[in-house]
Amino acid sequence: MTSYQAFYARSLADPEGFWAEQARMIDWHKPFAKVLDAPKLPFRQWFVGGETNLAHNCLDRHLATRGDQVALVWISSEVAAERRPGTDDADLLRASFPPGSVTGAPKIAAVGVIDELESSAREVFTGAIGFASPAAGLELSVVIRTFEIAGEHIWLDVGGGIVADSDPVAEAEEAYDKARPLLEAIAAPEATAPRTGPAPQPRRLSPLPAPRPDERGGLLETIGVVDGVPVALDRHLDRLRASMRALYGRDLPPLDIAAALPGAGAWTAP
Repeated sequence: MTSYQAFYARSLADPEGFWAEQARMIDWHKPFAKVLDAPKLPFRQWFVGGETNLAHNCLDRHLATRGDQVALVWISSEVAAERRPGTDDADLLRASFPPGSVTGAPKIAAVGVIDELESSAREVFTGAIGFASPAAGLELSVVIRTFEIAGEHIWLDVGGGIVADSDPVAEAEEAYDKARPLLEAIAAPEATAPRTGPAPQPRRLSPLPAPRPDERGGLLETIGVVDGVPVALDRHLDRLRASMRALYGRDLPPLDIAAALPGAGAWTAP
C-alpha cells in the first residue's frame, strides 16, 4: 500500500514526466514527440505523434523471452449506428444499460429474472458513469468494482456470471476475490458471511418477470431462408429433435418443409 501511495504521489507531482516514463516501457512503431498537448482544456492529447499497437505490446514483444507462457487476450469491439430521429441521450442510456454482458441473454428476459431474484436495487453498479456534452457528445463507462459513498457510509457491489452448471459456493468465492483488493485498499474488515454449505435462498421482493414459455405451446425454431432455400436446415432440425426429446421424451414427427415454405421445392425432411 505504501509503494502504491508513493507511485500515485509521483504521478500527481510530475504527470508528464511520470507518464513519459511509463510510456517508454512499451514499444512504439513511431516515437511520440510530445507527452501532453492541452491547448484547449478540457481536451487533451497524449503522446502526440506517436504510433503503437496494443496487441503487439500485449503479446508479440514478449515472444522472445516468454513465448512458452499462457497469455490472456482482451478484445474490444466498436459498434456504429445512426440514432433514430426524436431520440435523446436518455433514450440511448435506457436502451443500452445495463449491458448484456452483465445481464445475460436474451437481455430483456434476463433482466426480468434478475428483478425477481435480487433482493435490492443495484444502485450505480453495472450502470453508467460519464458525461454528456454538446461538444464532445455522450461518453459513458460501465460501473464495476466502484465504491459508493454517502455521508459516513461506503459500499461496494460485486457479482459474476451464473450459468447452468455454476457452483454456488465457487461463485460466492469469486465475488469475494473481486471485492478483496478494494476492501484492503480502505482497510475494511473482510465480510464474514459463511462460504460453505448450500447457497442462501434470495428474498424475492421485486415484481415477477414475464412468464416463461409454456411447454404446452409446442416448440419453435427460427430458420433463415435465402432465395427460397432454408439455411443450415439439417442443424436446425437436429436442434429441434434434441429439444423435443429433452422436453417431451419423444422423437420429432416428420416435417413437410415444402408445405410450410412455398417454392422451396418438393421435399420432406426425414
